Amino acid sequence: MATDDSSSDLNRMQRLSGVEKATILLLAMGKPLADRIVKRFDSDELKRVASSASTLRTVERPVLDRIVDDLVKQLEVGIGLVATPGQAQELISGVVSEEDAAQILETVNGSSGKTLWPRLSRTPGANVAKFLMQENSQTVAYVLSMVAPDLAASVVAQMPAAQRNSVMRRMLALKPMTDAAAALLEEILAENLLSGVTSDGDTNLQAKLASVLNKLEKQQMDEALKSIEAVNPKGAKLVRGLLFVFDDIVKLAPEARAKLFDEVPSEVTIMALKDAQPEVVEAALGGVSSRARRMIEQELTGGAPATKKDVQKAQRWIADLVLDMADRGLIEIGGSHDE
Repeated sequence: MATDDSSSDLNRMQRLSGVEKATILLLAMGKPLADRIVKRFDSDELKRVASSASTLRTVERPVLDRIVDDLVKQLEVGIGLVATPGQAQELISGVVSEEDAAQILETVNGSSGKTLWPRLSRTPGANVAKFLMQENSQTVAYVLSMVAPDLAASVVAQMPAAQRNSVMRRMLALKPMTDAAAALLEEILAENLLSGVTSDGDTNLQAKLASVLNKLEKQQMDEALKSIEAVNPKGAKLVRGLLFVFDDIVKLAPEARAKLFDEVPSEVTIMALKDAQPEVVEAALGGVSSRARRMIEQELTGGAPATKKDVQKAQRWIADLVLDMADRGLIEIGGSHDE
């Protein structure tokens, strides 16, 4: 049945004319952005779009998604025009003074993605999630691949499971975006998300996705991995090798555990071990001094109970420290996350 629906959506999209597809996209993107595009149309183009809008029937979400995906694919192929800073200077030369032209070019060059993504990474996750949850999964995947892992994890954690898993699958298979498409997306983000707010290959994609997954709760991580594994088993296996959760300390070499727990405050170790399996407790205690071990064991047997949230926070803190120490070359992880 799902296959029939998908085929029907594809057939309807293929029957749409170019003008109808353009009209649908303009209506979907909202008036502020559509106005900026429509003002570049000539009178004949405006009449054709207006006529199309007046006769357009209801467009189901799957059809809209296919139209957006088709546009993204065309943008990935590229267009036959490449602008340069020199052309930009030539464009405004003679229109404004040389001093004003220099200031304009400096502003334009400074507003590129080099400054957008760090700014976006400092934006509250709730704001970014609210904006991106209304966008196509392909767009969301690209944006999350460009921002800091902490923000990406915060965003996907707030998404419904189906959307979260779809975005994760697309992140793993993400292709480079053309400069023109990236510039358009960055402009939209800067205008609609940042206003008023104070790819290097498959290996990098896997590392980026692992960085996001490492910040999620274990249940969310497992759900995302299962979803990825269903469509890309090889990619899922490679990503698993880059993951690390607290229970994986049993896979660390004794020397690595000793270095790790030398950096962990005793109170954090105690909290993290409150809800741990016996083999995990033993592995952790094997990395501390005899005196610290006796004190921790005493707290675990007679100390006050802890909330699940506090335990998970302590475990995540230690897991993050492991990843940080591995990045700095202080220890080797060596193992992988198992379900």
